[in-house]
Amino acid sequence: MIQFKGILHDEITGFLAIRKASKSKSTYDHDCHTFKLFDEYLYSINCDDKNLTEEQVTGWLGTLGGKSSSIANLVIVVRIFLAHLSGYGIDAYIPPIPKVRDDYIPYLFSTMR
Repeated sequence: MIQFKGILHDEITGFLAIRKASKSKSTYDHDCHTFKLFDEYLYSINCDDKNLTEEQVTGWLGTLGGKSSSIANLVIVVRIFLAHLSGYGIDAYIPPIPKVRDDYIPYLFSTMR
């Protein structure tokens, strides 16, 4: 199991325990990867308050790279977690899901030279 070192380590660990019990192994593995990135970011900016601001959350979004669909999948998981935090009395900015672009570039096979 991943050891989280940021301010939300207990909340992330508890959330992942719920996800492990209710989701597939591949979904759980994806969630672990997502929260590793999120936790590392919060730790790197020395976040010391569990109430997350818009600036902190959008700062993490700015660190994400890759296809727009991959970024959207990461954001969806974190949005669910941030909404879950309200059950603990923690306020957190919930970002919108980024628009997914069609990143596919077709390759046409041809025997012509």
